[in-house]
Amino acid sequence: MAVDNTVQKALIGVAMVVLTGPGGERYSFSTSTKANAKIVIEQGKKIELVIKGVLKAQKKFDSAIKGVDVEFEDNMFLPEVVALLQGGSVAKDEDGNFLAYTPPAAGSAPNLSKFDVDIYTEETDTSGEITGYVRLSLPNGKGEPVELTFDDSKFYAATYTISTAPSPGQAPYVIEAVGSLPEAG
Repeated sequence: MAVDNTVQKALIGVAMVVLTGPGGERYSFSTSTKANAKIVIEQGKKIELVIKGVLKAQKKFDSAIKGVDVEFEDNMFLPEVVALLQGGSVAKDEDGNFLAYTPPAAGSAPNLSKFDVDIYTEETDTSGEITGYVRLSLPNGKGEPVELTFDDSKFYAATYTISTAPSPGQAPYVIEAVGSLPEAG
């Protein structure tokens, strides 16, 4: 009789999100309240040979993963992240304080750079202590226009949507255990 050695990890929450641009610039935030990663699949085709209403043969082709669409909910306004996702510019004063965010001109097609996405979640034990983290890494992300929500008696909320797609020969995502979160920067 075989022994079941299945790895089991109790994961909870969005501990941190890190977006890394093509020049190595990093945007990290730990204010996301939800992250949903949906696998994008190209459905496999099926060819059937039907003669006089009777199925005689069929050939099925496997489905293929094309990428991952990620949606974040965040309750903080992150101007640099908004600019990375949809283009535009962020203005700051000489001390680095935020002054304004200006999106691309209406009707224009912004030239968006690809970036990598890392989502960290906590691993906990029966005492509730954090024993480590698990990182979901997604390559070649491109942002979508950001939805801004303002509501009386509620704090600001934004929805960030990113579509990722691997390069040829690259995995669409990697899930790995890590001992700690990266330094925020």
